[in-house]
Amino acid sequence: LPRHWLLSRDLRHRIAIQKNTHSRANGVKSDNWQTLETVYARIKTMGGGEVVRADQKEALFTHEVETRYRADFGGSFGMLPRFRILFGSKVFTIHSVIHPYSGSDRTVLRVLEVVT
Repeated sequence: LPRHWLLSRDLRHRIAIQKNTHSRANGVKSDNWQTLETVYARIKTMGGGEVVRADQKEALFTHEVETRYRADFGGSFGMLPRFRILFGSKVFTIHSVIHPYSGSDRTVLRVLEVVT
């Protein structure tokens, strides 16, 4: 098999892909996250660190999430704030979408996890 093919045995993490549908009530905007689909993925932790915001430490972790090809992400940066990934109790914010090979069967998401 070509090296860039994504095999089922590689996809061992079950994730939920969620889309944000904003609502506004009494002039207050709120986020409403709806699960579009639950799929299997491969999650690799790429790194981590700490930052201090408002006198509170936060741990930041970057991950790479690989799924079967997803046309709904489309690689458009403007769409990214509307989507996020749930992995158990962890919430991943999507920062970039990559379709690494022409005709590839995979989508790679670069995500950020913030732990307070």
